[in-house]
Amino acid sequence: MGVGVRAKRGPEENNFYLRASDHGVRADVGAYLAATDEALAAADLVVVDLGDMNRAAWHARVASPDVAAGDRARALGRVDEYLAGLVPEIDARTLLLVVGVRPDGREWDLTPTVAYGAGVTPGSLHSPSTQREGLVTLTDVAPTILAALGVDRPAGMIGRPLQYRSEPFD
Repeated sequence: MGVGVRAKRGPEENNFYLRASDHGVRADVGAYLAATDEALAAADLVVVDLGDMNRAAWHARVASPDVAAGDRARALGRVDEYLAGLVPEIDARTLLLVVGVRPDGREWDLTPTVAYGAGVTPGSLHSPSTQREGLVTLTDVAPTILAALGVDRPAGMIGRPLQYRSEPFD
């Protein structure tokens, strides 16, 4: 089993970022797609974070609400662009998990989680940990990944692999 690792040292030292016209840097979606394709060919597990959502959230702490909303919308657009380029390229053996780990704003809130690909039944996610339809917890992500890789979950690990239900969730 191989794990793809690519060190991110900073915008000046790699080709994953472009200078943004307004401020700072933004993810170069094409470079991320190329790097993801290369990593998927060589590894069983690839973790990708474009970083734009975090940069938008940090900037929101000092920006006006209108500027912060625009930053967030552009960051979400780059995530959408990345996923639109990635999904058609992944093979049937690949499990894609899209996990929002940072809520919008200063208050902790629910974030989206999407599963697609190998072993996923179209419909809704279910968490044995929360025992609530459509509500999953971050502690279920690692056990889900281990299950997809065919690796036993360590006895002390909290969380359980996500389950997929064919019924849509309202």
